[in-house]
Amino acid sequence: MRTLLTGANGFVGSSIRTFFESKNSEIIPVGRQEVINWQNIDSKPIGADVYIHTAGKAHDLKGKAEEREYFEVNVGLTQKLFHCFIRDKAARDFIFFSSVKAAASRVEGILLETDRFDLEDAYGMSKRAAEDWLLEQKLPEGRRLIILRPCMIYGQGHKGNLNLLKKLISWNIPYPMATFENERSFVSIDFVLQILDRFIANKKIPGGIYNVAEEGYMSTNDWIIKLSLEMGKKPKLWRISPKIIRGLAYLGDYLRLPLNSHRLKKLTENYRVSCEKLNKVMEYKRLI
Repeated sequence: MRTLLTGANGFVGSSIRTFFESKNSEIIPVGRQEVINWQNIDSKPIGADVYIHTAGKAHDLKGKAEEREYFEVNVGLTQKLFHCFIRDKAARDFIFFSSVKAAASRVEGILLETDRFDLEDAYGMSKRAAEDWLLEQKLPEGRRLIILRPCMIYGQGHKGNLNLLKKLISWNIPYPMATFENERSFVSIDFVLQILDRFIANKKIPGGIYNVAEEGYMSTNDWIIKLSLEMGKKPKLWRISPKIIRGLAYLGDYLRLPLNSHRLKKLTENYRVSCEKLNKVMEYKRLI
């Protein structure tokens, strides 16, 4: 099997590449800039069986990115790659890594694939726009479009807020927001790889949008305990007044501190995701 993979140097992309190469699949890595520079899509006879599109512009926790950048990358890049997929006669599956943030910036209950709430940031809006555009395209017979919406992915080499928590623990800095109680869905990179493998191997699984999450929920406090024990450290949790924490986060918005309002929200909000649809097509709940 020949697989075209974008974002092969990122956390998710590099894991996908290693996994499928270990199964003797040929991976064709394509960089973000390479796709951006494509002028004549017809001149790209790639001959891939599967297109996996993980490249994109992720959340900018520092707040420096412009809205235009998200749409240029997350929508424009997807459109170029999909046009190439349609013209590639060998290709059968187009697998787009979107995000649960394309459905909702915040979740009060449990998020379903059919939910569509107002969005609060350019990242989620650009991912939704890319999804909407893909779903509007006519697929030739025998082709399949799969849109995966993973929640926060963890595993070896993960980045973002989980990496920040690991740094706090390694520096022996107590987690100061233990007073916030939350429930979030997570998914391991190993689970994501198993999902991909099963989609590609089983052509009978219908295309469409799928939330990707493991069963159960974890709080940020749970993660502090889990990561601390894995690192051989004693968990340190401080229950500081929420008013003080929110004040520090507000200050961080202006002083570019590691703790700002966006990061506080990510670390303390509820974000529960249903994986019932995925469980049904995979025929049983646990894959690993």
